[in-house]
Amino acid sequence: MKLENVQQFYYKCPPKGKIDFVKEIYDSFSKSTQTIIFVNTKNYAEMLFRKLKDDGYQVALIFGDMSKDERDEYIEKFRVGSINTIITTNLLSRGFDMHEIKLVINFDVPSQEGGTVPDFENYMHRIGRAGRFGDTGLALTLFDRDQDEKCFWSIINHYKMNDKVRKLDGGA
Repeated sequence: MKLENVQQFYYKCPPKGKIDFVKEIYDSFSKSTQTIIFVNTKNYAEMLFRKLKDDGYQVALIFGDMSKDERDEYIEKFRVGSINTIITTNLLSRGFDMHEIKLVINFDVPSQEGGTVPDFENYMHRIGRAGRFGDTGLALTLFDRDQDEKCFWSIINHYKMNDKVRKLDGGA
């Protein structure tokens, strides 16, 4: 399984440097770039949301415990561009199809069992949110721990995508 319309990149951040790097990405991309940031846990999603929101970024947090009306409200704001970024867990990795999504960031490498087992299937579903309907998109996976890097390369090797993923210049 390969997603031909999705350009895949990875970036090895310094320890605890992923949030600062996400801010750099925002500052270099158009403010209208529709982005989904995937994290592995609701608690971490909430923390990332607070940090970005406090720094003035237009973000929304969507997770399973929200009411359907609340989720629908944020998705509509995303759809019309009043919010350009959604932070979520795997909730939106399937069945969320919008051709406006140009960038997917795996803030956390998809994994199970506390980060020790790669989550092959959710990686593909997450990055598949970009590059829909014949459009091109970018998928960026971040890691700052050796364990996460090992999970990432296990996923890439599993799908035989070594020739499809590139290091983002400047990574450690």
